[in-house]
Amino acid sequence: MKYKFTKVDQDTTELSYKDKVFPIKRDIDLQKRIQEAIPKARVLMNVELAKMGLTKKDLVIERHEGNKTYYDNSNIMDAEEQYQAIATMEVFDEILVKYTKMTLNDLIQDIDLNQDEVGDFGTDLTNAIMGKEVIEKEKFPSVKIEEV
Repeated sequence: MKYKFTKVDQDTTELSYKDKVFPIKRDIDLQKRIQEAIPKARVLMNVELAKMGLTKKDLVIERHEGNKTYYDNSNIMDAEEQYQAIATMEVFDEILVKYTKMTLNDLIQDIDLNQDEVGDFGTDLTNAIMGKEVIEKEKFPSVKIEEV
């Protein structure tokens, strides 16, 4: 594995790779900023829609079949996901700069992660920042499923 997250104590997890070690200390400010990212993203989306003269309702696709009306909210959900991803990345960049002096993209390049490894790294990093135990994939026991 190119990197490793190690739980040091209840509030500290270390990211190590190559010859580098970065302690990541969980604190209330970090958790608060992560939790605030999603609502801020929704507000930002609404503000930007308003600048375009739109509302979330304008993104809803309404379809009438007989005496029934169907509402498709997939456009709203897609837009919210995009804004949430951007807001979350901004918070992660701030956190990573605080602990590693690198943005997420810089860190990914420094570790030399490929596209397939980035998703797992993001999950592991989120767990480390939130103070959750990072479970190595090798620690999962194999399970044999028997046919009945």
